[in-house]
Amino acid sequence: MKRFDQIDKKLNALAKKYRVAVATSGSVHSIDKFNIPQNKVQIRKILWIDDIIGKGIIIEPNFENRNIDAPDWNILNIAWLNSSAKGSRGLPFWQKFLLKKVKFEEIEKNIDQLLQSSIDNLAAVQKTDLGYYKNH
Repeated sequence: MKRFDQIDKKLNALAKKYRVAVATSGSVHSIDKFNIPQNKVQIRKILWIDDIIGKGIIIEPNFENRNIDAPDWNILNIAWLNSSAKGSRGLPFWQKFLLKKVKFEEIEKNIDQLLQSSIDNLAAVQKTDLGYYKNH
């Protein structure tokens, strides 16, 4: 059984509401500056644009435990200014972790509540909530 089998139907239904698809690849992950092979990285992203704000829900491995075969997991919400007027500091951005460094089963068990919390969080994000990372 594939890892996301139990929750993909729910993710796909939510993505359909926003007229987007669930992305299953994306960021490069690494441990101690060594890239992890893409076939070892399973993720799910739902990204959409709401007026001038891009919004997203991401389920991704967290390799801080240094275990490629059994990573911990994060689920987070992100928002960014959807503008071509990118300044030297990048685009204003917002993120909120719903769960960080947890076992995947915790995300599976709580997926309905996590998706509802994500919808609520992202619906409340305003342009004034967006900022810049401190390291920019």
